[in-house]
Amino acid sequence: MVTETRRKTATAKPTAPAPLDDEGIARRCAAVCEDRKAVDVRLYDVRGNSLLTDFYLVCSGNSEPHLQAICAHIEDEMRQFGRRPAHTDGTAASRWIVMDFGIVIVHVFHPRAREYYAIEKLFGEGRLIHQGNQDETLI
Repeated sequence: MVTETRRKTATAKPTAPAPLDDEGIARRCAAVCEDRKAVDVRLYDVRGNSLLTDFYLVCSGNSEPHLQAICAHIEDEMRQFGRRPAHTDGTAASRWIVMDFGIVIVHVFHPRAREYYAIEKLFGEGRLIHQGNQDETLI
């Protein structure tokens, strides 16, 4: 009698990332922006000051493809946490893209559009909790 031994092969299953609290989700979005070389990344905590969201994230990209890449990577990363934007508005050609994840609203600007609209002034009552990747050389 021939005995056949079978090995159980362990298939590597991708592990889901550990769940994050609301601030963790917002900070992860900021980290993804920095990973994609976004400039002047700022995260504001507006809990108690805004009816729309708990966090605003603002960053800049230096070209239309760069804006698209930043947004695509944020969306991909948030998908891993079971989050999808409730709404996305704007295009890279418009130089301003907004992604609404409920607890965090992400604004991705071309530097000139960001300077023109100056939306950070709206978050004056919010607390700046993260600031990174500053580069004054972008136009």
